[in-house]
Amino acid sequence: MQTEPIHNDPTSSRACRFLLWILLASVLFAGLWAGVAWRGWWFRMTTPVHFGDIARNWTWGAYTYYNIHDKGRSFLDTYDDVGIQSRGNQLWIDYAPARLLINTLWVASNHRDLPYEWHRSWRNKATPQQIYEFHAFYRIFNTCMEFAASVAAFLLIWDVTRRAGSRETRAAILSAIGALLLWFNPAMILSAHGWPSGDMWIIPPFLWAVYFCRIERWFLAGVVLAIGALFKGQQFFVIAVLILWPLFQMRWKPPLRLLGGFAATFGLLTTGWTLTYIDPAGFRHLSIAAMLLTITPLLLATIYFVLRWKLPNIRLPHIRQSTLIPIALGLAGAAAFSSMWIFDTCYAWFDASYAFGTDHWVYMIMGKTSNLPGIMLERYGWDLERGPVTVLFTLFRSEITLKTFLFSIFICLLVVTAAGIAMHDKRNSTRFLAAIVTPWLLFFTIPCQIHERYLLFAACVACVCVGHSIGATLLGIFCTILTWLMTLHIMLIAGNRNGLEELLHKNYPTLFTGDGFVNRLFSFIGGTHPDVGWAVILTTLIFLWITITPLRRDKAIQS
Repeated sequence: MQTEPIHNDPTSSRACRFLLWILLASVLFAGLWAGVAWRGWWFRMTTPVHFGDIARNWTWGAYTYYNIHDKGRSFLDTYDDVGIQSRGNQLWIDYAPARLLINTLWVASNHRDLPYEWHRSWRNKATPQQIYEFHAFYRIFNTCMEFAASVAAFLLIWDVTRRAGSRETRAAILSAIGALLLWFNPAMILSAHGWPSGDMWIIPPFLWAVYFCRIERWFLAGVVLAIGALFKGQQFFVIAVLILWPLFQMRWKPPLRLLGGFAATFGLLTTGWTLTYIDPAGFRHLSIAAMLLTITPLLLATIYFVLRWKLPNIRLPHIRQSTLIPIALGLAGAAAFSSMWIFDTCYAWFDASYAFGTDHWVYMIMGKTSNLPGIMLERYGWDLERGPVTVLFTLFRSEITLKTFLFSIFICLLVVTAAGIAMHDKRNSTRFLAAIVTPWLLFFTIPCQIHERYLLFAACVACVCVGHSIGATLLGIFCTILTWLMTLHIMLIAGNRNGLEELLHKNYPTLFTGDGFVNRLFSFIGGTHPDVGWAVILTTLIFLWITITPLRRDKAIQS
């Protein structure tokens, strides 16, 4: 008996894909709603141990808002009013421009109901609901940034897995899982809504930048990286990876476009400082020389395009518009930025945002950081304050300190990591997803002066590892647990542990009986420092190995 051949019904296949996307959209929407509620719960439950950084955020936002609202000053004047600040424990500000802007907008959203200055007495008397509403702007902005990071994770996993050979169904499911892992990442939620802080503000720009690089939008990648750097300076430590990535593939145009986007955005958004100077009376003036230097590349590019349009018969060197415009914008931004040194324009903003943090507290570690310097400090007796500036040896008549030596190791491994990222990108390997975690692990593990909560960057980015393997995903979850513990540890040290105990007992009497659970948790976390740093080092080495070694055969992912 002859059987009929089986044919796939294209209509049925399209219907299945449509139903799959409807199901995924429903799950993601439900997850979005649940995540928002979960964030509110974390904020309320951690109220007694909110860290003091939030008070400083309010203080500097209020200082800036007061200058604008009552003194007729501008947002630009905050840094110059503080001046090139003392490295002692006097009045100081270490906020990047975008962070100061968010804090100022937060104060502006509350100025009708609360005084400019932060009053701890008010916070101690305020009800939990008043405190919750007081932080509304800050919470909403953090939630939006977390959502942006989750969307970027979804798109990045989708792009990598599809190019690696995964079918649409599998790629969609993995992308949704990765996005939800990031959206519900407890370390990110604790940092953004329990601390609360803006440490995670550089995660969305980084993930979006990597995605834009994957789809060959290098100028746009530079733009979002610059925005991330304007939020927090830690973004600078991984930009080199994205520049070296195409260079290892023997491509020179993508780095130029990325640098053009970065220089244009960073340089032009800070022209309020770099093109102005402050006179002895405290008034701001435009530097004509700095302005002319900045607009020169733009004028030259405009003249070139006009000549090509008006004089088509005259032969001019052919330069593509897609190449010239990014270069011109980048040169304009770089010219504006360099005006601080060439024409002595305002520098205080750069000192406060980026230079100040590197030499304010030259400590081995900041807080209870379980990394290589933390182990050297706690187990091998390196001095907390003098350790980083201890001279190890002399090279070419230059004294090499421990800080310089460890940072040099970090830079060397960063170059190796960039080569691995380039390799996996060219091979369309899913190991690319694990490789982009490695720079952040190296950043936390090796250099001095690292805060305990900076493992957050690697833990959040590692959520994309779900598109590569279960093992890498579990290591990312392990990093999440560690950074959650380290962040909570500092909160418990500085906060009201008894108040947290009472709050948990009041809301959940069957789970928390008020018998000292918080203190026991505090003791447990304290016992992990710094030796859990050995596990962090091992995790970093595993990710580094994944990054620099290709699979013997990059198999296409099958559904």
